[in-house]
Amino acid sequence: MSLQQNHTGTVSDTVRPLNSIQNERLDRFRTETVELTRMPTELSRTVRAGEGELVIEDPFYSWGGATPYDSGRPSVILHIAPENRRGDSLAFLERRLRDEYTQRQGGEPLAKRVRMVAGKPKIPDISGAVATFDLTGDEWELEFRADSVRVERDGKDALEYVEAIVETGFAGDLGYLVVNIPSDWADPIRGDVFERIHERIAPTPGTDASSTIGSENATTDLPLVTRCHPDENIQLPADASVYWFGQRMDLDDESVWPDTIEGWEDRFDRSLRNLDWLPTVLTEEHEGNESTEHYLIKGATAGLLVRAAHDDAESETLEEYVFETVLRNDELETESGEDPCVDVHASFDDALDSCIPWPDEVDDSADLVIEVETGRGEGSTQFRKFWHTIDRLADDEYADDFVCVVVPPRLLAKTKKQAEYLCKLVKLWNRRVDLTESDIEGPYARLAVPVFDESGSCQSLREAEAFVEEVYDRE
Repeated sequence: MSLQQNHTGTVSDTVRPLNSIQNERLDRFRTETVELTRMPTELSRTVRAGEGELVIEDPFYSWGGATPYDSGRPSVILHIAPENRRGDSLAFLERRLRDEYTQRQGGEPLAKRVRMVAGKPKIPDISGAVATFDLTGDEWELEFRADSVRVERDGKDALEYVEAIVETGFAGDLGYLVVNIPSDWADPIRGDVFERIHERIAPTPGTDASSTIGSENATTDLPLVTRCHPDENIQLPADASVYWFGQRMDLDDESVWPDTIEGWEDRFDRSLRNLDWLPTVLTEEHEGNESTEHYLIKGATAGLLVRAAHDDAESETLEEYVFETVLRNDELETESGEDPCVDVHASFDDALDSCIPWPDEVDDSADLVIEVETGRGEGSTQFRKFWHTIDRLADDEYADDFVCVVVPPRLLAKTKKQAEYLCKLVKLWNRRVDLTESDIEGPYARLAVPVFDESGSCQSLREAEAFVEEVYDRE
């Protein structure tokens, strides 16, 4: 890797005045900053069926109208379950909604089910919950009456109860109601059945459900009602492995891999918590609040760096290298420094470009700073803490180091808009460093995701842009 000096103009055949180069860079920075602030965080209207299919670029699901990721309001989602792998599609959606709630609120929602009580559906309070109303059983029948569509069981119409939630149940906090309907209800003769169900339960502007806007007890936004089905090119549960492991696992040996979404998530959780001595020895806990996810990723990343550095060591076991070299010489520290304190600080003699996306702008002898960001509670503030994580290191003792911000794969595998937004934040930071008249001098940064193997060990830190391209542009 070559060391490139900061604050240099672009070399070209035509020599331009220095102030022209500076103004051009400043204009680009201002333009990208303005574009960055346009990322919407709320959906200010109800999305009704028939309003068009928006290009959401969700890597796993196709959405009709909008997604619950666009809104901080309670949402009703019609999930069209495929005939094969029906349970996997629903289970994966429920987990993604759980993670969306965590990203916005910081905690975890309750998991609830609609129960039948005295022959009637009893829909629970969806505030702070992911509630599921499963209509895929044989006891539920699709009925058509005049211009209306109904889903009946013993004469009771399930859609009436969903309508009631849409009309009266949106005064609470964030939550989700997933209405699970089978794909084999499709009926070409009767038109788009799923659009008709969507049309029925979505409140029409001007009706009682929407006329409370502006009244004393009004909510600020109409409820979000939308529908989804798994993308036709997705193979569940196998393709969901990238959501946790950061790569699509090799399934050649089918006997050792789970065959359900629940199994994949449990496999990852158990693997990440495996009894590996290296992260335990290397990693300190953060004083104050630190999520289990943050601690485990920090430990896995520290273990990756030490193993990579040990590969170049001669005639030493890993244990000898850790205790006699790394810890003795403070070559790697977690919770390093006081103000600011960083998750991981490494100062190995050799570059770690074999396992980490090291930028050309940074000398290969520079120290490495790892900052883990899980995104918990960040969705409502447009990831302000994400930016602050790098910003607080500017012109400090870390200004000449290389900062790698590590995020779990799920943050980049939600929608392409969010993935590109997070990548853009880091690009903007580096643009700020490059500006000739910038207010800071460093450090350079990269965004990366950890790539785990089946044992839970971190194999590498993959550059975010390469990960995003693979997840969203696959055929």
